Amino acid sequence: MILHRLGLLALVLASPGDLHVYLSQDGQTKLVFGPSRVDVQPNGDWLLAMRGGVEATLKRQGLSVKSDSATALLHQKGQETTVQKLHAIGSVVIVKAVSQKKTRITGSSANYQAGAREDRVDLRGPVHLVDMDSAGGSLFDATGSSGSVSMSPSAKGKDNPVRSAVLHGPVKLTLKQAGKKGGPPSKMVATGRELTYNHTGLPSVTLTGGVVMKGLSGPLSGTFHADTVILKLNEKGEETGFEIPERKG
Repeated sequence: MILHRLGLLALVLASPGDLHVYLSQDGQTKLVFGPSRVDVQPNGDWLLAMRGGVEATLKRQGLSVKSDSATALLHQKGQETTVQKLHAIGSVVIVKAVSQKKTRITGSSANYQAGAREDRVDLRGPVHLVDMDSAGGSLFDATGSSGSVSMSPSAKGKDNPVRSAVLHGPVKLTLKQAGKKGGPPSKMVATGRELTYNHTGLPSVTLTGGVVMKGLSGPLSGTFHADTVILKLNEKGEETGFEIPERKG
């Protein structure tokens, strides 16, 4: 393993057969990869094509990405190196952390775009999005065939790791939560054609298109059928109620 701290140019000098580790001078960006190629862009940014298993750790964003291969656009200003874009292909695993909260996202490919106010990831599936509690258990578990996710751009603050997400179907949502006042835990599973997750303001999940919602345990045991269901959540991601709006047309 070769550790490079001398800047992006050192990547070109590494032997293609080695496993490379790039660590930015400020220690905030780390890339691990196999065979690679670096191209300098007209504006001075670096386009890094990586194969042989890729791991990217962006500490400032609280983001880690693993994939079979990836292409990253890196921008260097002084000692600070930032990943502006990352296109990951094959067995993609993304973990986003803000303070003590974590979200795990998987897919067959992902396009990551860094932003000043929020980061965005567009995914092709199957896509799996899981909000995890402090013990690593799942609270919010959603799957779809493709989707897009907006995330907090920082690893600090009170934001949820995922601010919003849209998954295209067929979609499936599983919500679990502990029982209140010593009561039994509850579990709900819902399916539909599209899922919209919003964690800005009052958290909610909207499912549309032939929705079937089943309460497998807890106070909402039973099955509901609707065109649209809006689930209301608290800050912990626990369901506090739901609404079936009037059908349009």
